[in-house]
Amino acid sequence: MKARESSEAKFPSAVDVFDRSREKLEGLVSKLKGRDFEHAQHGEVEAWLVTEGRDLLRQLAQDHFDLRKVKEPKLAVVVGSEGTKRREVVEDENRAVGMVFGEVDIGRLVYRAPRKGVGNLMPLDLELNLPRGRFSFGMQRLAANEIIRSSFESAHTAIVESTGVSVSKGELEDMAAELAADFELFYAVGSEQARTGLSAILGSPDGIRSPDGLDCTKLLVMTTDASGVRVVMADLREATRIAAEIGANYVKSYYIDKGFERVVAGCPVPIVIAGGKKLPEREALDMAFKAIDQGAAGVDMGRNIFQSEAPVAMIKAIARVVHELEKPDKAFQLFNDLKAKG
Repeated sequence: MKARESSEAKFPSAVDVFDRSREKLEGLVSKLKGRDFEHAQHGEVEAWLVTEGRDLLRQLAQDHFDLRKVKEPKLAVVVGSEGTKRREVVEDENRAVGMVFGEVDIGRLVYRAPRKGVGNLMPLDLELNLPRGRFSFGMQRLAANEIIRSSFESAHTAIVESTGVSVSKGELEDMAAELAADFELFYAVGSEQARTGLSAILGSPDGIRSPDGLDCTKLLVMTTDASGVRVVMADLREATRIAAEIGANYVKSYYIDKGFERVVAGCPVPIVIAGGKKLPEREALDMAFKAIDQGAAGVDMGRNIFQSEAPVAMIKAIARVVHELEKPDKAFQLFNDLKAKG
């Protein structure tokens, strides 16, 4: 997008846009110094500050975006990546954006397209790197973390309580589907953007276009807990079910000694177990055998392979367990035989 600045430019108003934030902060300080909190318990202070402090942050963000709006220069012409010139300017166009501390309204100049087939352009949207939807990237990250922990209903409740922003179950489902991106497409697009810049996005009315030759119809979403975290079977069943519901073709999960069959039965898509922390080779083979025997579709091992004394031998022993359901004792013997041969 190219632009040429006109001789007329908008300059900040004499009124300080941050006066509202200062007024709100002074109100908080006055309240904390007053009689209402003279004998308050720490929990009361904490709960009050969570809500009021969040609103102060929202006001600070709002004031900042208002300042950006005031400072935005009015341009004579804006040219999109497709080469179309836009001369008509509409002022005071706002869009709501839900952020982690509340909803803000962002005003900016809109340069209207002169014909159908090309979209309007908002230079400040690009400068602020605003999301396509109504939720900030921070909100989307929060939503993703909440969704993988529990159901959409629970995620909705948690987000509303922590941010004050209303988000529907449908919006959460849409965010989950959009965030579940194909890995090859993700890295290919990232590389392309690094070469061509953000104009590659503006040139497509549908957002980022898929590089040629990539099958973007298949999504792979895998989820797992962090190594060393105590796994609760009931939570694991719920987590694997939710991962499947939001579009996973495969789910990566830990193996547990008691109840793994129920975890597999409760997940409508194939489960692959995570290798977890480094185990002695015999124990790793035993874990793989139990998981496959109880319904897992495969294993995804890292350190139990590449930190093994003989990685190639370990891969072959694991493959024998997964594909032929070889018993751990025989698989371990195969490992030792291959290790001895070097």
